[in-house]
Amino acid sequence: MKYTLVIRKGANGFFIGQLKELPEVFTQGLSIAEVKTNIADVLEMYLEDMSAARD
Repeated sequence: MKYTLVIRKGANGFFIGQLKELPEVFTQGLSIAEVKTNIADVLEMYLEDMSAARD
């Protein structure tokens, strides 16, 4: 499945990233590249938690 990453400028120089299809999956970073790296980690943890919850 493909996800849409929405990135907006936050306070204090941070960028905030959130997945459009999964709004509960979000992160922040000091650069867009950091947000992209962080969102991949957060998505992986989220999917692992969802999988464990079904077991």
